[in-house]
Amino acid sequence: MKDNQRSAFKNLKKSLGQDDKLGQLVLDFAIRKTTGSREDLNGVFYSKNGRHVIMASKSLSGKYDVCEGTREIDADAFWGCAYLTEISLPEGIESIGHEAFGRCISLKKITIPRSVVRLGSNPFIGNTELEVSSLSQNVTTDGKAVFTNGGKTLVSFISKVAEYTVPEGVETIAEKAFSKNKFIKNIQLPDSLRIIDDEAFFDCDALAAVKIPAGVTNIGVCAFADCEALRSVEMCGIPEVIKRSMLSGCDDIRTISIPSHSTKHFSKLAADYEDRIVERTDNSTAKTADKETAPKTAKEKTKHTDKKNAKHSDKENVESKDKQTTNKKRKSPMYK
Repeated sequence: MKDNQRSAFKNLKKSLGQDDKLGQLVLDFAIRKTTGSREDLNGVFYSKNGRHVIMASKSLSGKYDVCEGTREIDADAFWGCAYLTEISLPEGIESIGHEAFGRCISLKKITIPRSVVRLGSNPFIGNTELEVSSLSQNVTTDGKAVFTNGGKTLVSFISKVAEYTVPEGVETIAEKAFSKNKFIKNIQLPDSLRIIDDEAFFDCDALAAVKIPAGVTNIGVCAFADCEALRSVEMCGIPEVIKRSMLSGCDDIRTISIPSHSTKHFSKLAADYEDRIVERTDNSTAKTADKETAPKTAKEKTKHTDKKNAKHSDKENVESKDKQTTNKKRKSPMYK
């Protein structure tokens, strides 16, 4: 058992890299022991009224049953419990907080109770072999990702697959949903997508290219930051909000393709990647461009042509009158 624990802890430290959140949580754990929270026999701390799981000892191992009467699993509550293999959540739990089960690298299975109505940002971050099932109508899964809000929000990606197509109907990829996934290489985003939240694809080292649909209106802080293999980004439309840090650390990116006549809308990206921004010449995404730069309709083209022909005809008439006037002048005594 000790050998298994050492191995799990070693893998956890390796997965952390430079992001040493574990040290901070150990410090927090020590603070909890001196506050009014109560500790059970397994080293798991609950609030005084027993309604919140606050934090678990990082040495928690094997199977653990969360106490009856618990209503919330707080943010980071079981984060980094590398030896935890199985956990049972009782009915009555309503909320699972941010990264609550993050980096529980030995955890293989979890069932979301029927009573759960809220999930924080990626409660299962760093777990790519976790089987999630749900009894709740508010939480669904396709075996690779976990969704809330009637399937409109992708909260957590929990798979090692290299390619994934986000289902049509998803409108938001939530904060840290794919963050630190080392396996995803190709991602297909749906036309229904509107928001790519903060750090949604942060540190996805295998991700090579991404095509952002025309309907996306908001791209958050560090949305694709530190994606080492990212070489190509295609912007099919013009988002209303783009954070300058969306591609921070993507030093080897080669091209950022944007709609024609839209450079001014991507000034934040141009500040760092001006030499790699390329305006497309096709009209496939022109509907998202400004009205003044959008292609003319057939009616507008006809109107423009008629106006041009009329102008040309007027010019010919003026030139003809000028010639007649000149000829008359040349016949006068002054020009003899």
